[in-house]
Amino acid sequence: RQGRLPDLWDIRRAQRAYDQGKELFFQKKYVEAEPFFREALRLNPGWIPPHSFLGQIFLEYHKDYMQAIHHLEIAARNPNVYLQQPALYYLTQAHAGAGHTDLAWKTWRKYFDNCAPGTDWERQAQELSAEVKATLEARTPPTDAAAKPSPPPSPAPAVSPR
Repeated sequence: RQGRLPDLWDIRRAQRAYDQGKELFFQKKYVEAEPFFREALRLNPGWIPPHSFLGQIFLEYHKDYMQAIHHLEIAARNPNVYLQQPALYYLTQAHAGAGHTDLAWKTWRKYFDNCAPGTDWERQAQELSAEVKATLEARTPPTDAAAKPSPPPSPAPAVSPR
């Protein structure tokens, strides 16, 4: 299967696996959802959306920051900003959890810079969890960071790609 484009049958089966994974994910059945996202990627290896869910599972359930970073970096390459933003949000947390403070700060900046003023994304950017904020503030931000405020401490909102 490597090196070839998926056929229409594989794409349809990948979509079904992805949909089943999402349904389980939103029921907080992360262990049960994970194999469906893996199957979607096996059938359609270049497909980006399953990586976002796998990244969140590795971040929030397994606490495996390196695997989370792997999947969320792929998800953050999505050209659709609506799908890219949640990946950047969680990628910030994964980098912070892994102790990659500079990368966490840069990822948060990209997330925040993509937020239109007055949107939920801007509000969510300002509501990064206290743990991530503390990690980011422990370092001196890049000089261009003065253009936008740091987020106030508060719990992270539930953000899910659709």
